[in-house]
Parts: sequence; C-alpha cells; structure tokens
Amino acid sequence: MPPEQRELVRRWLAAAEGDWRVAHALLTSMAEPVFEAVCFHAQQCAEKYVKAILVAHAIDFPKTHDMARLRQLMPAGLALPLSERETDLLTDYAVETRYPEDGPDLDRAASHEAIHLADRVRNAVLALHLERL
Repeated sequence: MPPEQRELVRRWLAAAEGDWRVAHALLTSMAEPVFEAVCFHAQQCAEKYVKAILVAHAIDFPKTHDMARLRQLMPAGLALPLSERETDLLTDYAVETRYPEDGPDLDRAASHEAIHLADRVRNAVLALHLERL
C-alpha cells in the first residue's frame, strides 16, 4: 500500500476510534447521558471503521451514512458483522438523531445496543490489522 493510502487508513481508524471513545464516555460518565449523542457517535464509529476498510482496499465510496450502501462496497471475502436490521438501525442513528422531530425516543437500552454494534464492527476491523497493510 502506498504511504499516502496507509496514512489515510490511519486517519480513518483514528477518527473511528475517537467516536468510539466519545460514545463510551457519554454513556458512562454522565449522570443523565444524551442517548441520541451516544447512538450517533456509535454509528459514526462503525461507519468510519468500514470506510477505513474501503480506503485500505482502494475502493471508492460516496459521501454517505448509509451503512447498507457501504456494506455493498466491502471487498470480496470481507463481511460486515451485522445483520440487515442492525445495519439499518445504525444508519438511522446517523441522521434521525440530529433532528428532534424525526428521531425516535432513545434510551439507555438503545444506547447500549448501538455501542454493542459499534464494538462488533470495531473488533472485526481491528482484527484485520489494516495499519500493517
């Protein structure tokens, strides 16, 4: 992998890790967490980890938060470790959490699920050791 591509992968991984840390911090360090923010950052974490894979494999992708669309672009032999329902749920958190009139009422259980989904994506991507490519 060319050095510029490796650096871009590293930047996507760092951005994803930042969102992972923010989601966890919001849920665990606040007496009254902002559940919409937790779910949003969990989604952003998963999305950025997937985009790191795409960059590592030199696969162009549109500017989108649609996890199903990104899933379709995954390289052969790699699969997103989420069901279709879970993928759609994360996509919803990217957009609906930003607009109070559109979003669902989220709670601690939804936040835990969102973080769990992000953790699964994170663990799968980290296991690929993209930074070593």
